[in-house]
Amino acid sequence: MGERKSGLRHDEAGRIPVFWPLAVLLLAVLLCAALCLVGSMNDMTSSSVSLEGKCLWQAQSLPVKPWQVLRAKLLVQVVITGVPMLLASVCATLTVRPGLLAAVLLVRQVDVTDIAVLELIQNMFPDRQHDFVLSVSESDIVVIKEMAPDETSEDVCALAETIERAVQTELHVQTVIGIGTAANHLRELADRYKEAQVAIEVGKVFENEKPVIHYDNLGIGRIIYQLPTTLCEMFLSEAFKKNPIEALDEDTLDTINRFFENNLNVSETARKLYVHRNTLVYRLEKVKKITGLDLREFEDAILFKVAVMVKQYLDSQNTAKF
Repeated sequence: MGERKSGLRHDEAGRIPVFWPLAVLLLAVLLCAALCLVGSMNDMTSSSVSLEGKCLWQAQSLPVKPWQVLRAKLLVQVVITGVPMLLASVCATLTVRPGLLAAVLLVRQVDVTDIAVLELIQNMFPDRQHDFVLSVSESDIVVIKEMAPDETSEDVCALAETIERAVQTELHVQTVIGIGTAANHLRELADRYKEAQVAIEVGKVFENEKPVIHYDNLGIGRIIYQLPTTLCEMFLSEAFKKNPIEALDEDTLDTINRFFENNLNVSETARKLYVHRNTLVYRLEKVKKITGLDLREFEDAILFKVAVMVKQYLDSQNTAKF
């Protein structure tokens, strides 16, 4: 194994990490804020210095009144500091573009990490003025992709799938990609990054076979993930009063999942399972006898579905403790 390289891009000197587009953007904002702060302090303080006139003979010798000195000094300071502040504000506005519409994707490498993944993804986004690819940890890479007004979440998911396939095909590295909702302003990027993190964590519990998870598609799993474990355990005990869910074998659970996938349609599910319709009815009656829930009834089906997801969440929490 060769020496692992840093996850940051470096300049030709090889030492200083640089992310030029992001650096320029942040520098414009910081300079604007600094100039405005210094300028405001200068306007408030400098015009009030040396106005007593009792101590400085220069002020007394001038044929002007104190308020005229104050006004003159204030006007000078406004001219001196106002122009740079105005210029900085314009530059920051042009650079930051408050009307930004961007997608935030979090690419997480699973099991094995490779520095080449960062370079590969960077090459997929050559427009460094509008798209940013940043390494935030050894395994995590953030992609901030500016979106066109007509682009949708489906387009972003398709882009994420393209990234996942490229990394898998060219580098044989498995990744999972979380996607936050679209950011409409620069200040929303941090929240969208957190959403992408939540998408990965919740997807690991409820969508563990999917390499791309969008925050908008988490559904009820996002709510269950935030519940206390004690409340989840109480819910399971109330949902399965006759027998716990563990009383159902794997074949029965698979049948139930296929039944849900086919929208509680008995005939369609039987066809997909290659069994007679009466055989499927018999299996559903067996579930009703064990759990007390008739999955052909919508309310019982919803209760069972939520209970299964709660059980998945509890299992993931118990596994994480060890």
